Amino acid sequence: MRVLGSEVLRRLNYLAPLLAISLVLPLFLTDYMIEIANLILVFSLAGLGVNLLFGYTGRLSLGHSAYFGAGVYAGGFVYRFFGTTQIEVYLLSGIVVSTLLAVAFGYISSRHTRLYFSILTLALSQVVHVVVLFLITYFAFFNGIEPGFALRVRRPTILGMDLSPLSFREYQTVMYYVILAAFLVLLFVMWKIVNSPFGAALKAIRENDFRAEFVGIPVKRYVWYAFILSGFYAGIAGALFAQASQVATPRIIHWIFSIELVVMVILGGYKTFIGPILGAATYTILNTAVFSFTVYWRFLLGVLVVVLGLMFPEGIIGVVRGALRRMRVKGVEEL
Repeated sequence: MRVLGSEVLRRLNYLAPLLAISLVLPLFLTDYMIEIANLILVFSLAGLGVNLLFGYTGRLSLGHSAYFGAGVYAGGFVYRFFGTTQIEVYLLSGIVVSTLLAVAFGYISSRHTRLYFSILTLALSQVVHVVVLFLITYFAFFNGIEPGFALRVRRPTILGMDLSPLSFREYQTVMYYVILAAFLVLLFVMWKIVNSPFGAALKAIRENDFRAEFVGIPVKRYVWYAFILSGFYAGIAGALFAQASQVATPRIIHWIFSIELVVMVILGGYKTFIGPILGAATYTILNTAVFSFTVYWRFLLGVLVVVLGLMFPEGIIGVVRGALRRMRVKGVEEL
């Protein structure tokens, strides 16, 4: 018990300053930087979900844009066609639709081996893409709007408080704290998952399917469970993304966005807990900087990601770990 208590205190010593900084961060950021911070938190949540499946279970999903997009569009259609503005309804509808999709698609995909798993997730996500585009065209036709429109998401009410009169900065700040609260809660939940017996079983599946099944782990069922949790995280990330950006576009349900999520995880360092967060932050900042710098931002961003991948094969988390080791060695030598 004493060892466990000291371990908790040690972790709190690291986390307390980060939590304090995150709480006061909007005070020192510009309006645009607060919006970027919101995107980083949202993509970090989606990255945590992708990493649970890829980094911990060894299953590469190329279709997580479907669950992210379901989180965006489910509430978006509720807002657009039923008039409700409660953020609680938006989040709940996004979570329910994305999780149900993950239940169905995960059951199909988990029956197959790793390569076919990836191909199936990609194919199934494209089905969602086509369905959403059809719904957009259908509703646009019957509402006198040109097909291909960007679905605008109105500012919500939170616990009955109307956010529509707020300025851009005030609104983004409120959303920052809403997203931060969800992020911290779900980060803790994910930490409990990966450090539970279930998380240990997922790691065993990642290392060797046959050996895991031989020792009694129900591989297909556990992969399915991991898929559902992963889709849940992507769905709530999508719902929060729509609230922060106030727009839903078909880009976020395209398979290219799924690849972007995977790149974030790999860039930060998959098979690690913090890696997806570092990757989401790095990718979002690079994307924003390159986009404002040149019209050929996709090409330049791709080159930068490749260079970073070659320079840091273990991801950014490998660099951070190396720096911390050097700091500890230096401190020991000075003692």
